[in-house]
Amino acid sequence: MFLKPKCKTSLILLAFLILVPIAMASCGNGNCETGEDYSNCPADCQNPNSEIIIDLPNANTTFLRGDTVIINAHVFDTQKNVLATDYFTVRGFFGNLQMHDNGDYNDGKWKDGIFGASFRISKSQSKGIFPVSIAAGIGKTHLLKKISLEIKPELTTSLKTDREIYYLGDEIIFAGTVARHDQALEKKFDLTVSDAKNKEYKISVETNAEGIFTAKLHTALIDSAGTWKAKFDFIDDLNNNAKSEISIQMKSPEAKSLLEIQLVEPLSLFYRRGNDLLLLVKISDDLGKEIEDANIELTSPLGTKTPFEKADSNQFFVAMKMPVSMPIGKQSFIINAKAISENTWKSGDLNLQLNIKDIGIKTELLSPMTNQIQVGETVNFTVRMYYDNGEPLYTKTVPAKANLEDLLLEYKETGVYSGKYTVKLSDSTIDFVIDFTDEFQNKGAFSTKLSVEGISIQYYLREYFYHLLIIIAIAGIALWFLRRRIKYNLEISRIKKKIAFYSELMEKADRDFVEGSITRDEFNKIATKYNAESAVAKGKAMELEAQKHGKKFG
Repeated sequence: MFLKPKCKTSLILLAFLILVPIAMASCGNGNCETGEDYSNCPADCQNPNSEIIIDLPNANTTFLRGDTVIINAHVFDTQKNVLATDYFTVRGFFGNLQMHDNGDYNDGKWKDGIFGASFRISKSQSKGIFPVSIAAGIGKTHLLKKISLEIKPELTTSLKTDREIYYLGDEIIFAGTVARHDQALEKKFDLTVSDAKNKEYKISVETNAEGIFTAKLHTALIDSAGTWKAKFDFIDDLNNNAKSEISIQMKSPEAKSLLEIQLVEPLSLFYRRGNDLLLLVKISDDLGKEIEDANIELTSPLGTKTPFEKADSNQFFVAMKMPVSMPIGKQSFIINAKAISENTWKSGDLNLQLNIKDIGIKTELLSPMTNQIQVGETVNFTVRMYYDNGEPLYTKTVPAKANLEDLLLEYKETGVYSGKYTVKLSDSTIDFVIDFTDEFQNKGAFSTKLSVEGISIQYYLREYFYHLLIIIAIAGIALWFLRRRIKYNLEISRIKKKIAFYSELMEKADRDFVEGSITRDEFNKIATKYNAESAVAKGKAMELEAQKHGKKFG
C-alpha cells in the first residue's frame, strides 16, 4: 500500500515535531528543559523543597567583644534529608567567609552536609544588632537565609548584701559575681558605697577563680541614714563593661516601738496660701506614757521642714506660713517625732491631709495720679501688686490691656510693674484692665477708667512733625536771607558814610584854598587823594548793592 506524496510529507513533519525535542533534551547541559525536573535531572533543575537550616548560633544568643562566633548550617528537603551542597558562604559586618564541610571548621564530620565557619569579634566592634546573610547552592538551586547577630558587650554580674535593712553602726557584707557568659572572670576593681548624702567609700575587691568576690563595710553613727547606693563599673581586657548597682536601706539606731502623735485641736476645713498653719500636738510612747521632750518636725509637700517648739510640759506647736506656691487641693503634711523613752530611741509619724486653697492678688494703681488725660499724652501705668497677705508679687512681666490693646507691664522693683500707652485721637476714655494668673494659679483682677479731655501739644508735635520741620526750614531760609540783606545794607551804609566823609573833606579843602590857607599844589594833592578813595568806595557800594539783589557786578 502506497501513500500519496502529500500524506508522506505530513507524517514526516509530525515525527520531526515529536522526536526532535526528545533528541535535543540532554540532562547535564545546564538547562532545565521540557521533560526535565529536579527528580530526573537535579543537575539542571532547581529543588523547590530545599531550605537552609541554621544550626548555630542559637536564636536569642548575644555575643561579647572577643567572642568566637561559630556558624553552622545545612540544607535539607521536606523529608528532613540533608542534601549535598555545592557551596556555602556567609557575609556580614565581619566580611565574606567561605563555609566548609571537612570537619576542621566546627562543622561536625567530613562531608556530613553540615557546613561551618567562624570568626572573632574585635575589641572595637560597636554594640548593636547586625544582619548576616548565608547563601548555599545545589546545582541550579540557590538559597539565601538571613539572620541577626547581637553584640552586647556587657558581662554577667551580680551584687547583693546579707540583709535588706541596716542600722547605723552595723556592718554591711557584700557579695557578687562577674563572668563572661558562664565562664568566671578573675579581676581586681573598686566597689563604691555612698551614703544618703553622697559620702563615698571605696573598697578594693578581687574575684576568685569562680568569679566571686566579697567585701565588708562597717558603718558609723555619724553617717547619714536613708537610701545608700553600692555599685561597681569597670571594663575588662576585651573592652566589655561590667557593672551592677543596688540600693541599701540604712536607718537610725532606733527601737522598733513607735511614738504616737495626737492633734490637740482639730484641723480646719481648709487652709489658704499665704496664711499661717498652726498645729498643736502631744506625744506618747507605745506604753501610753506622755513624752515631755522630743524632736518633732513638719514636712510639707514642697519638702520644706519646720521644727515644732515646746508649748508646755507635754505639748508642742508649729507655726508655718503657707507659701503661695503650695499645691492646692488635698495635700499630705507629715509630722515626724523622735524621742528617748525607756533608754531607747523611738519614733513615729502622722500623715495629715490638708485642703489647700489659692490666694488672691491685689493691685494698687501708683500712676497716673489724675483721672483726666489728653490726646497725644503717653500714660505711664504703674501698679503695685501683692498677695492678700501683703507679700509682693514676683514675676518678670504682667499682661494688661488699655482699650483692648495688649500692654505688657515690666518689673521695676519689688512688687512694682510699669507699662506705657499713648492716647489716640479716637480715644474718649482709657479702660485699663489687669486679669492675671501667676505661675501657681493664684488670680487677681483690676480695672480703672481715665477720661480723655482735649489735645496735648505732644499730639501736634507727633502728628505734624514733618509739617513743622518744613515751616522751620522755610523760616530758617527766610531768616538767612534777611540777615544777608541786613548785612549788605549795613556794609553799604558804612561805605556811603565814608563817601560823605570824603566829600566833606573835599569841601573843607576847597574853602581853605579860597581863604588862602593852603596852596594850589596842596589843594590838588588833597583833591586827588580823596577823589580816588571816594571812587573806590562808590565802586564797592555798587558791588554790594548788586550782590544784595543777587546780581553780578561789572
